[in-house]
Amino acid sequence: MTSALAPGYRPAPDPVAGVDLECAHIPFTAILTLEEHAGKTAYSVLVLHKDEAGRKRHEEMGFHEGWNMALDQLIEVVQGLGR
Repeated sequence: MTSALAPGYRPAPDPVAGVDLECAHIPFTAILTLEEHAGKTAYSVLVLHKDEAGRKRHEEMGFHEGWNMALDQLIEVVQGLGR
């Protein structure tokens, strides 16, 4: 998945120059991989940022923690389906 493209595969707009909002657009592409290993699922994600500044900003915003919380929520949903 990517935040670098808008609908119609058009480049996503850049944030307003000089505005440093936490929610401003930080282009990235995430490659998610789910693989079965001995009846369990291994999950990995590779995130590619446009530049080092964007990577660092995402990290400072809690990017890793956010991905982990989303994965924990997904696990809860999947486990709930099996009940």
